[in-house]
Amino acid sequence: MNFISKTLLVTALSVSAINMQAQTFEKGDRKISLTAGIGIVDRGSESDLSFDQHLTMEWGVASIADKFTLGIGFAINNGYMFGYDSALTGKYDYSYHYYEKVYSDVFDKWYTTDKDFDREGTGFADGTVSREDLNALATVSFHFSPISKLDTYVRVGVGVGMMHYMIGNIHNEKGFDSGHGNKNTSTRILRYSYNDLDHVEWDSYGTKIVPAFASYVGASYQLTDHWNVDAQIGMLSCNVKKNISSYSIFAIGASYKF
Repeated sequence: MNFISKTLLVTALSVSAINMQAQTFEKGDRKISLTAGIGIVDRGSESDLSFDQHLTMEWGVASIADKFTLGIGFAINNGYMFGYDSALTGKYDYSYHYYEKVYSDVFDKWYTTDKDFDREGTGFADGTVSREDLNALATVSFHFSPISKLDTYVRVGVGVGMMHYMIGNIHNEKGFDSGHGNKNTSTRILRYSYNDLDHVEWDSYGTKIVPAFASYVGASYQLTDHWNVDAQIGMLSCNVKKNISSYSIFAIGASYKF
């Protein structure tokens, strides 16, 4: 047998071995994965990086042409954008309870005020804005193992997401007020407390419910019969809203196959 024949034989045997190898993710398998990475959050004309975490669970439900495996499951994704400084405008509309009891020497009688007072207005301040994104997706994946111990996959998902803003480091307030009274003497009892900032709703920073989706590729390398190291890139998670969408773009972590 000449060199070319030997080479062709070895190549054919290698290809055959690859085709005959067991899929890394097969029908009947269950896999849970936890990864962490980075993303981007839009905020109008600017954007910031976010730190993202992803929990996925899937089941192998069908084999396709003995080489591909169809998986279905779900994903829970979370992203946190660190704070940036911003000018804030907020409105408040609430009531507080006022109680006062005063003794009159002239009439030898106690007079009582016991009622709710309304406060409503608009104020301004500077502060730090941070944001947390969360979504839950139903997912479908197509798996293929090109070489031993390596599982590659394409995954898509759709679901619902939430954008939640957190405001801190409030300073330079204008248009907000607060008051407090707590007295207890022989001739006067006073109880009241209010603070406009405790009831403010900042414009444009309320919690938002939005559509969410995912579309990305990944690879999982088998370390043991159960444990794998995972890497994912693409649109791992996206909460969609005009000018303020969030995108998870890369993550790495580990998975466990049952």
